[in-house]
Amino acid sequence: MCWLVEGDVAKARSHMNLSHWDEYTIERQEEILASIGTLARSGEMPPPRYTAIHSDAKLSAQERELMYQWSHAERRRLKLTPEVSVGTGF
Repeated sequence: MCWLVEGDVAKARSHMNLSHWDEYTIERQEEILASIGTLARSGEMPPPRYTAIHSDAKLSAQERELMYQWSHAERRRLKLTPEVSVGTGF
């Protein structure tokens, strides 16, 4: 079981690692947020493999919609945030 969890964590981090969020480009952050919203709204998140072990992690329809709305709002916020060129101070 431990190896399954470890493998799932490694796979998830290969797609998104919140410890490195600020290192992603704005475009990549937007892609990740879009994916989160889509997966939450469709009911694919959290994955069935995870909820089979952690039944309390299942999201209600309201929680899925809240995640979708949050991800949509964050993507909108990113689009309005001017990109800062690295090393220029502007």
